[in-house]
Amino acid sequence: MSDSPTADGAEENAKQNKAQAGDQEELKAEIEQTREELGETVEALAAKANVPARVRGKATQFRDQATDTLGTLTQTVREKAPQLREQATGTFGTLTQTVREKAPQLREQATGTIGTLTQTVREKAPQVREQVAGPVAKVGQAVPEPARRTVARTGRQATRAASERPEVLYAAAAVCVAAGVWLWRRGRKRR
Repeated sequence: MSDSPTADGAEENAKQNKAQAGDQEELKAEIEQTREELGETVEALAAKANVPARVRGKATQFRDQATDTLGTLTQTVREKAPQLREQATGTFGTLTQTVREKAPQLREQATGTIGTLTQTVREKAPQVREQVAGPVAKVGQAVPEPARRTVARTGRQATRAASERPEVLYAAAAVCVAAGVWLWRRGRKRR
């Protein structure tokens, strides 16, 4: 260190400038982190509000599960075909009669389930829109205008799709009924 007051002052100024530069970098890093988190939050809200995409995703998931199950079942049947052929010959008549007896009941249950599902979606769509509207409005104040318009449009599309296109729900219900019949038949075989 130097004995002169100007050297001490310059050194102290240099330290303060370094501290301020570090604070500015830290502040910039915090701002960038906040932007990233806000972007992720907006994406999550938009995805949550996109009911048709979520329904398509579930339908795809059910279809994939059914495909996987069918592949496994097909392989098992090929391996046990001779034994199953003998068993099937003896029980085919009984099974046919049981299916004929149970088909109307299953049809009624499926129709009731589909109707209930459709009604529930129609009833819940406004509630979902209201639940999403509060958080979206809060985030919307900090989000740029184009993003706000996208979120609003997605919410309207989701509500409209849920009320106008119940066929996706019908498809999901059909998969559930098919899985139920398969499980029922599988349980009958084990007895």
